[in-house]
Amino acid sequence: MPPVAQAEQQLAAYRAEYERLRAEGAEHPLVRTAECAIFGAEGAVTLARAQSEGEIDKLVESYRPVELQVLRIGEAYLAGLPGEVFAEYALRIKRESPVPTFVASLVNGELQGYIVTPEAVAAGGYEATNSLFAPEAGRVMVEEVLRMLGEMNND
Repeated sequence: MPPVAQAEQQLAAYRAEYERLRAEGAEHPLVRTAECAIFGAEGAVTLARAQSEGEIDKLVESYRPVELQVLRIGEAYLAGLPGEVFAEYALRIKRESPVPTFVASLVNGELQGYIVTPEAVAAGGYEATNSLFAPEAGRVMVEEVLRMLGEMNND
């Protein structure tokens, strides 16, 4: 999480951009995207404050261990990942899986939050500013699911 002051500055910038777009009569998708950026920045302020108070570590620790699931149904496989996994991770599993695999997220465990890509973090935005997890979390989950799929395929 960024320092609280930095998170608050980002929130103010997103609010200003939203108000500018509304005042200019910008198209609805642009205004809505700006509004979502505000939601993300508000979340980031909350998380930054929680981090400054030492609460983030407790929350992240409560999510361990993370549960990943692989289920075989006939010749197809279902990979279940917790959290809101970015599509890029699911597409990598489908692309690299040795067997036909369908990916579902938010299907197991108590893990709440976005599992973002490094590109999303670099770009910023709603999900990236609200993620408790480093982008490496997605890579680790993908690699473990691919390992599990490989093992099941060899049985």
